[in-house]
Amino acid sequence: MWRAVSDALPTCLQLVTKCVSISPTCPVCLQHVETASHILLNCPLALSCWQKADLIPHADPNGTIGHWLDSVFNRYDDDVICRVVLICWALWKARNILVWDKKASSSTQILTSAWVTLDHRRKAQDKTCLLSSSLLHDGSNIEQWTTPASNTVKINVDGAIFEKENAYGFGVVARDSNGQLIDFIAKYYHRNYKAEVVEALGVKEALSWLKAKGWSTIEVETDNLLTVQAIFFFFF
Repeated sequence: MWRAVSDALPTCLQLVTKCVSISPTCPVCLQHVETASHILLNCPLALSCWQKADLIPHADPNGTIGHWLDSVFNRYDDDVICRVVLICWALWKARNILVWDKKASSSTQILTSAWVTLDHRRKAQDKTCLLSSSLLHDGSNIEQWTTPASNTVKINVDGAIFEKENAYGFGVVARDSNGQLIDFIAKYYHRNYKAEVVEALGVKEALSWLKAKGWSTIEVETDNLLTVQAIFFFFF
């Protein structure tokens, strides 16, 4: 938003003024000159998003994006302001995906991206989000890997997304109380999931893998916050 307000957002018109040899036409609607106000407020795709979100922007067609944003900050509360800013971010992201990856986004996809990102940010800023769980006892929120207790096997799960291949994978590593590698597995599948889903699938695969191992005491670690929160929410 700072780049849009300061007229530094690299819209087509802005690039033309910098002597870049491209068309100034909006790559989304292919009808109007692409300015910051157009792509974020007045483009048909943008208007569809604002209408679905029930946050129709009251923008002066002759005004700047800065004037509009100032009116939003003065008129609405913090929750609405956050949603407005995230919709603008998601619209610009969708525009760039279309330009660079040739993939069009629907208004539903754009709003979903905005709401999920807003939810992630709020949870990341909420320091009580995980601490409220009774299972988060001493040592459960450390960030550096440590060896498990004696006679305990620690399982670490880590997922990866391969966007170009439309695939995902994860690795599972088992170590003993001395930190020595005991066993491991790695999986690779052709399908597209979000990072937290891939991590959850890795945990599920690890638990299935453990059934045949016969280890008595096991710790399972993952570095994905949303996966941890989901496990606590559904099972504890």
